[in-house]
Amino acid sequence: MTALITPPTLTESTSLDLLQNLQKVAISIPLSTASLGTAETKTILTSYVKQGQGKPPILLLHGFDSSVLEFRRLLPQLARHRQTWAIDLLGLANPPLAARWMFPPLDRWATNFLANPQIRQRISRAAYHDPAFASVDAQTCTSLHLNCDRWHESLIAFTKSGGYGSFAALLPTLLPSTLIIWGEEDKILGTKAATKFQQRIPQSRLCWIPECGHVPHLEKATETATAILDFIT
Repeated sequence: MTALITPPTLTESTSLDLLQNLQKVAISIPLSTASLGTAETKTILTSYVKQGQGKPPILLLHGFDSSVLEFRRLLPQLARHRQTWAIDLLGLANPPLAARWMFPPLDRWATNFLANPQIRQRISRAAYHDPAFASVDAQTCTSLHLNCDRWHESLIAFTKSGGYGSFAALLPTLLPSTLIIWGEEDKILGTKAATKFQQRIPQSRLCWIPECGHVPHLEKATETATAILDFIT
């Protein structure tokens, strides 16, 4: 495993600290193609961060079109109390577009559009209730993974799969106790979805974060960490 080199454009201490502790490890995973009746093993180079002590550990998994840098402010606060892991997912992509349009060459045009720095900055500003958080450092953190191998292909594949909507029917089968954390000023997904999650997940609790947009773990990291630690203690 090897540590990554810090990009010179990052300035925030939390971003720099996380990247200095970032490790990469090669993992062999089985890949199956059910329709063809074949299976193969592929080695994937995966990034992760592990900090803190104490069990049970906390595992942080980011959403699509993101990376472990999503947790640059939250992870250190959780790691003061528990061993905390953040792991890069195999596929990195955006929330789904209209899947019927995802065919060549429109699929590549769509991903190029979403990779545009100006578009990403607009999305970043919309994600925060306080626009001061949409800094150059924040934009860099949300864009580093665009250089990952096959980012375009993973975005297209995620969109064609139906995205997050594909597992809506499975939410009632989530039996473990679940904490839902949602910003009261979420302009990306809105706030109605929060109550829908609470209604569909049997043993769930909804925690609203005031004066917070779409990313509580970044905009209100202290409040988010407190909610998580109180829930699991």
